[in-house]
Amino acid sequence: MKLPEGWSILSKEAMKESADRGADLISGDNEELKSVLNASKVKTAYLLNAFKYEVGKSVDYNPGFIVVSENLKFFTGIKTGADYYYHVKKLLEKSKLNFDVEENITTVNIGGESFDKMCLSINHLNLNVKQEYYTTIKEGFALGFIISFVNNSQRDELLEIINSLEFKS
Repeated sequence: MKLPEGWSILSKEAMKESADRGADLISGDNEELKSVLNASKVKTAYLLNAFKYEVGKSVDYNPGFIVVSENLKFFTGIKTGADYYYHVKKLLEKSKLNFDVEENITTVNIGGESFDKMCLSINHLNLNVKQEYYTTIKEGFALGFIISFVNNSQRDELLEIINSLEFKS
């Protein structure tokens, strides 16, 4: 994958901290959801988290993306990204945040592989933040990309990065 010069890549420690903050933000005071999200950390690997600008820079919104893999060993019924999103949506419904999830899941090609795409948005801190999830299921693992942006030029830049991906066997 080709990352433009100047993009900021989070360290492993910063990715863990970011994932923990995200889980806390999503779960709020819902102890059941917090427990589910904490349990999922054991089988989830955050492979890359990158932002256009250094985290904390004075910008209206810092577009970025996450590459994540989840071990689905015990979830043998999940065969596609759409199957995976069924469970993601159930978790989001329990969130204290009000996500607007599009029902239409489409399939796209990234690096010669088929990925299912789910779109959602949320109004957070007076911004309409959009996210697109791209997930494929391979050999008992979900591989996913999540891009976050507030406008089409940010989305286009993120898609250019994602679409530069090449899988090697």
